[in-house]
Amino acid sequence: MKRILILTALLSTTQACSSCDPTPECEGVTCANGACDPDTGTCDCTGGWTGDLCDACPQGQHEGASGDCTANPCDPNTCSGPNKAVCTANGPTATCSCNGGFHDESGTCVIDEECQTNSCSGHGTCADATGVIVCACAEGYAGGHCENCAQNYQDKNSDGTCAKACTHPTLGLNCNGHGQCDDDSGTAACACHFNWQDANCATCPVGSYVNEFGDCMDDPCIPEACSGHGSCSNAMGGVAVCTCSDNWTGADCNSCPSGSYINGGGDCVDDPCLPDPCNGNGSCTKPSGTAVCDCDNQWSQADNCLTCPSNWDSAQDCNVCAGGYGGTNCIPNPTASNLAVDCSTTGNDCGSQGLIYPATFSYTNVTSCAASVSVVSGSGTSGSVSTVALSGGVGSFNYTTGSDAGDEVEIVVVCTNDSNPNTATTTKVVRLQ
Repeated sequence: MKRILILTALLSTTQACSSCDPTPECEGVTCANGACDPDTGTCDCTGGWTGDLCDACPQGQHEGASGDCTANPCDPNTCSGPNKAVCTANGPTATCSCNGGFHDESGTCVIDEECQTNSCSGHGTCADATGVIVCACAEGYAGGHCENCAQNYQDKNSDGTCAKACTHPTLGLNCNGHGQCDDDSGTAACACHFNWQDANCATCPVGSYVNEFGDCMDDPCIPEACSGHGSCSNAMGGVAVCTCSDNWTGADCNSCPSGSYINGGGDCVDDPCLPDPCNGNGSCTKPSGTAVCDCDNQWSQADNCLTCPSNWDSAQDCNVCAGGYGGTNCIPNPTASNLAVDCSTTGNDCGSQGLIYPATFSYTNVTSCAASVSVVSGSGTSGSVSTVALSGGVGSFNYTTGSDAGDEVEIVVVCTNDSNPNTATTTKVVRLQ
């Protein structure tokens, strides 16, 4: 009897509400560019519209030809002069120019009788050998003057460039079933479903997870569900499950049991700074219950201040460059060696009276070198050297000899590094014959 009475009550309620308004919250609400949400009675705007009734565009935008809000100054196209209907968007500014096949003469667009700069709208190769302008359009463009986008190309942002449309067979945007291709901005790209990210909607980002239905949902473990004292796993159905770290206990890892203490970082752990984990070469802090070393001078952070890098002197508390290094960052010193002058004769003798001989030397860690020459024995002129060229560890320059045979000259090369104050020198004494 009880079951019959309940069924009768349900039937009576259903019949009584047969004429009820299914969306009472939306009564009297008219959304100009959107639909009323029956649960809240508010407008869900579409097409970029805003406002309580979806009747306003965001600042800097206006209603476009499609009825949606846009920042494109060429939507709608306001270029309507005779043969001057090409609109190009440059930020918020629209620029009008002559149609393809026409050119500007004193502000008037006149038809091309021979190839002009814009005969093919800047998107093709023009030929007029037959007396008629013929355009060979570049990929993505079509029309007698290449003024249109070819099939499967588009210029929806009116910047004058035809890019691949979503319909292009080689575009390769499948969006992995987590979005749809959208080229309304002028560039074909995936419009991803809720939370999905990257160019092909293949990434469910940190802070989200893929549920059993393949949807990218907000992770119940974020924000931190374990009081900052454990790791959270997302059980099936979106339930957070905590695995507590260190000494913490409880379903939410918020209990610090007897025998443990809450340190300055709020964690229930033994003091990680005892004994000194920084090897006497730094200071230890524990902002979150984990020892963090702030190493002195140049001691290595990677191994808790145990190692001094080889280019620094550990005997000087890792604060002075080791031998063979210099500069603020202790980079290797420059080197220069093995200066040789090719006199094409035996010994070191070179001819005099303005003859040119090539000189070379070896170098490392160098940014620039300069050569000089001086007489060390004799009364003649020393000659001259050219600018030094550096390539692959070999420096080169030309030596032009002086005028007196029997003189001896010394060629000196000094090399420097912009980041190291130390210099390197290599010399060569040459006797003129």
